Amino acid sequence: MHDIERRVWREARAMTRREVITKQLSWVQAAEILGISARHMRRLRRKVERWGMSAVMDQRGGRPRRKRIRAGTIELLCRLKRDVYADFSLRHFYEHVTEKHGVKVSYNWLRLMLQEAGVVQKEPARGQYRRRRERRPLVGMLVHLDASTHEPRVRAVKRSLCSICLYDRQALGGT
Repeated sequence: MHDIERRVWREARAMTRREVITKQLSWVQAAEILGISARHMRRLRRKVERWGMSAVMDQRGGRPRRKRIRAGTIELLCRLKRDVYADFSLRHFYEHVTEKHGVKVSYNWLRLMLQEAGVVQKEPARGQYRRRRERRPLVGMLVHLDASTHEPRVRAVKRSLCSICLYDRQALGGT
């Protein structure tokens, strides 16, 4: 999320909280607006009822994250990739930057940041691993290979039912 999106999201959350407290919205409606489950909203409601609004507010108070990477480092990385190490692969560039320039970032963060800045193109997705499913059995396709010496039970049941039908016909005087 970019800074503007974060600010809009923060304002929407604050506005939703105010409407819930002034009883203009129900807690379930507020959960739908914020995109959270009703169960999580009930947890937040209990926190507000016990300890007040300060319990659900962001406690950082506008301070930046502790592990936030400085803008100067981002600019340095973009410039190095564009100008100095343009012909390096991303993995090779990461190794050089961490060893020679002393930049301490993760490979994944570097890759995502360079893609977002437009310095590196996103790689095409690889084909998905897919285990093929067996074909649907159709009449006449399915052949069971069985090494048992006994007659299958299904056939025995069918024969006994046919013989019962035959006896009933003879009892009624039919052929």
